[in-house]
Amino acid sequence: MENISIEMLDKSVLSKIRLTALLKELDQSFVPPVSSIQDINHYCQKLITNGEIFLLKDGGVELGFVAIYVNDHKGKCAFISSIGIKPKYQRSGMGKVLVEHVTAVARDRGMHKIRLEVNRCNEAAQQLYRKCGFKKISGPHDSKTSNAMFMEKRLAP
Repeated sequence: MENISIEMLDKSVLSKIRLTALLKELDQSFVPPVSSIQDINHYCQKLITNGEIFLLKDGGVELGFVAIYVNDHKGKCAFISSIGIKPKYQRSGMGKVLVEHVTAVARDRGMHKIRLEVNRCNEAAQQLYRKCGFKKISGPHDSKTSNAMFMEKRLAP
């Protein structure tokens, strides 16, 4: 992995097609799979329309992506909506590269914190987020019966 780069997708139909194909390929690596919660095509349209999508690439090969919302200018809080790395490249530091990239984007846009939601059963993702400086916080669905856990990282202004 010598030619690592990050590409920001635009709002085009082609970008939606690329994101949809990548998310379908990664679907079973999510806990739980995205397709078990919602329609992937609809979800990708929502991400492309309202969020910012960054693809992680090695040369021309797409390794993964991250989707972030950086539009809460009143609360100054960004939100990582989704992050996925192809299984072959997991645990190789690629997730950290994406998290660090969107953290910088959020900071550059004047955000004071960045939040995310992670499944309580997804220990690997939680470990990644802790390594990147995220801490567990209470969230709107926090309960003993919910699988959701919320994490936050404070950003230096």
